[in-house]
Amino acid sequence: MKKTVGFLAFASVQILLVVMHIHKRSLFVRELYQEQRTNSATHDVELKKQKLAAQLYVCKNPEAIKEFATHQLSMKPIALTQIKTVESV
Repeated sequence: MKKTVGFLAFASVQILLVVMHIHKRSLFVRELYQEQRTNSATHDVELKKQKLAAQLYVCKNPEAIKEFATHQLSMKPIALTQIKTVESV
């Protein structure tokens, strides 16, 4: 009887340790997955930031502005005859 109780106690402790080890590993894997998702999101944000910075650079480029104005808006350079002067009284 004592051997049976001792064996059952030993077996239940071993089963408990195995379950705790599996639980610990599952938590570890879950955290690794979360870290991977966070790193992926960070990488995506960095790429988007670089693309937006490149677009801003293009938008601030005077040559790009001039090309946009002449080709898409059909604007023409201003001639000196079109400039009116303002005289102060």
